[in-house]
Amino acid sequence: ARVTIIIKTIAAQVHHMSDSLILQAASFCIKAHGDQVRKYSGLPYHTHPARVAGRICVMPGATALEVCAGFLHDVIEDTSTTKEDLFALFPSQVVTYVINLTDVFTKKSFPNLNRSDRRSLEYERLAEQDAWTRKIKLADRIDNLRDMSPLEDFYRVYCKESEQLLFYLAKTDELLEAELKHLVKRKF
Repeated sequence: ARVTIIIKTIAAQVHHMSDSLILQAASFCIKAHGDQVRKYSGLPYHTHPARVAGRICVMPGATALEVCAGFLHDVIEDTSTTKEDLFALFPSQVVTYVINLTDVFTKKSFPNLNRSDRRSLEYERLAEQDAWTRKIKLADRIDNLRDMSPLEDFYRVYCKESEQLLFYLAKTDELLEAELKHLVKRKF
């Protein structure tokens, strides 16, 4: 209920957004992620996509389509949701964003590649995507870093990967890039 109030408030403030589509995406996100929790914070998982969607909502030029993609960006990768499920419920552009944000170079699909090689290939693939896919990815990465503690073993690896992502997504969005650079440098 609280997420609904927040989303309605945000959507009402941004006149060009369809609050019903955004609410549909928010509801789907909450149901799809169910009882999942964030690995580092222990918060309900849906709080992460809600923060990403909220960040996208206030970006110049964002529409309900991009905000919905912010809510749904992890549902194919981290739940049993399929792209067919999404096509049945959401505009094709939303689904295209989600598909483009879903990792292709996974350990399961490419077991012979190490993490570093898979990440490089993934970032090369993302660099070829549209501007909003890249912006949502940067917002996702910022939120992930904010959720992690510098004391975690994986944190330094994730910061190094974030630097690599910034290289590939340079000139995507000056403010998002500056914030991510700040987070990466601040933690070392």
